[in-house]
Amino acid sequence: YERGKRGLTQSDIRAIAFYTLAAEQGLAEAQYNLGAIYANGEGIEQSNSKAREWWTKSAAQYLSW
Repeated sequence: YERGKRGLTQSDIRAIAFYTLAAEQGLAEAQYNLGAIYANGEGIEQSNSKAREWWTKSAAQYLSW
């Protein structure tokens, strides 16, 4: 949904919803992408603190490998 490829219509709202679901379940890549969405304010109110929060969680996942 983020890019609208493979027959899907691009939708920031749906992309954010699916990234949030995956991020809350601990998927590091989704946490990173959600941080980028918050940092850039793509389809959502820009928030450096939310971006930092998700990037920190993502980094913790990668460091635990």
